[in-house]
Amino acid sequence: MNFLFTLLLTRQKAPIEIVEIPSRLDADTLQVSSEKYLGHGLASGERPRGPLAHFHQIPIWYQADPGNSCSTSGCHAPLPHGERIEVRAFLNMHSAFLDCAVCHAADADRATSARWFGLPGRDVQKPPALLRLADLLEQTSDVAAEQAPALNKQLSELLRQALIDSGHNVQLAEWLQRLTTTNTQSKLWQSIVNEMRRGIRMHEHGEYNAKIGLYSNNKIHGRPSDQQKAATTRYLSRKNQLSDDQQQSLLDTIHEGVLPDGALCTPCHSPDPKLIDFKALGYHQSRAESMKGSEIVRQVLNIEKGQPFHLPRILEDLDDR
Repeated sequence: MNFLFTLLLTRQKAPIEIVEIPSRLDADTLQVSSEKYLGHGLASGERPRGPLAHFHQIPIWYQADPGNSCSTSGCHAPLPHGERIEVRAFLNMHSAFLDCAVCHAADADRATSARWFGLPGRDVQKPPALLRLADLLEQTSDVAAEQAPALNKQLSELLRQALIDSGHNVQLAEWLQRLTTTNTQSKLWQSIVNEMRRGIRMHEHGEYNAKIGLYSNNKIHGRPSDQQKAATTRYLSRKNQLSDDQQQSLLDTIHEGVLPDGALCTPCHSPDPKLIDFKALGYHQSRAESMKGSEIVRQVLNIEKGQPFHLPRILEDLDDR
């Protein structure tokens, strides 16, 4: 009874996770520390939820990109695709590991290579540790006893880096702990490796702390010119004072060389992709082959055309086929 009277008669503060729901998904929201939410229904390592329009928590693998002028300027949200409810989640998923210019640069077809750059500095780097880990796991289906210690060392080193890149994913942390505390000559160690091989794909959606960009002569495509930066500043600072024609003129300058609707899926997802070399980017063979497949591409293009979406047969139980 004392608890009930106290609850009813004492003025309670509104829960922080309710009153402080962000109104917009911007760079500051993505980088917010979870420390302020500890003790208010959020466990250590979890992320606060996104704006109401996004509904879900902000995935810890979605990392802010301070070098992305499209979002840091304040013009576009980090998850910018919102007009088509049918495909926006699919398109926004790509922004976790692709630079905007990969799809939206008008001169993308003149790029000589696609490369990974790290976040936040945007320096060119080798394929992310998680992809190299997946590739190593695919290549080592049967491990001889004498090879196990060396393989365990390789797996552990890649897991440590992938753990940092992912923002300390709980599953990766568990695998690392079990690998480093298990005898490599035991059946348990082999079962851990097999479990990693089966489960690693669940982490190949962007836990890289890196993105893919298009390059020519070591210069990334899509970097705004000084003229475009000046036009952006003027547009944002004086938008309400400009006429419609003046605003449109500035927007034309800002988006010079930019494809508003982006590219179709096929430059990357086709049997002979012209824009992306999946193997050079570090994707293991089975993953690369699946992304070259046309089944998912056909479904997405059908959605774009307003046609019905049917689940692909690959999701059916093999026993029922």
